[in-house]
Amino acid sequence: SGSRLSFDFTPDVGDVVGTTTTMPGNYTVTVPLSFGHANTFNTTTSFTQQVEGRCGRNMPVAAFVLPANAAPDTTLTVKTTGNGPGLDTFDPDNAVLDLTAPTTGCGLNQTLTYAWAFTSTPDPLLHFEPNSGSPGFFGTASIETFTPTVDGVYSVQLVATDDSPVPLQGSAEQTVTVAP
Repeated sequence: SGSRLSFDFTPDVGDVVGTTTTMPGNYTVTVPLSFGHANTFNTTTSFTQQVEGRCGRNMPVAAFVLPANAAPDTTLTVKTTGNGPGLDTFDPDNAVLDLTAPTTGCGLNQTLTYAWAFTSTPDPLLHFEPNSGSPGFFGTASIETFTPTVDGVYSVQLVATDDSPVPLQGSAEQTVTVAP
């Protein structure tokens, strides 16, 4: 009498144990309970847990377009969206849950942050005019511009980071050859 049994179940949603696959859906756990000795009272309690595949655990997909060639002193624009099918940056977790594909999104509204940087330039003095004025790093907006001033190959990297509790990142890199 007066005893209480509590049970907590907190799954790490999206985790896979062993070789099994997490299947999205609503799962009901039912527990039969018996109380007393001589006058046994039986009841059943249940709860439902929604499992949504890899909800919140998909890396952002970083993508952008950079022309293969450009003339010196030409202002180039890089952007995360509006590049065409398959060429935009996005977070798969923001897509609507598709029960036929457990690794697709789950309707979250995660915000992405961006970091644009040069991974290589024609020489270490970084002959370009970045928006931010910082060598090697030139912006955090979804649309940025830079103006290469010296002939050579410039490699640009985009890192997209989501705002999940443990932030995930996706990156992409493109190169442009600057010549007259």
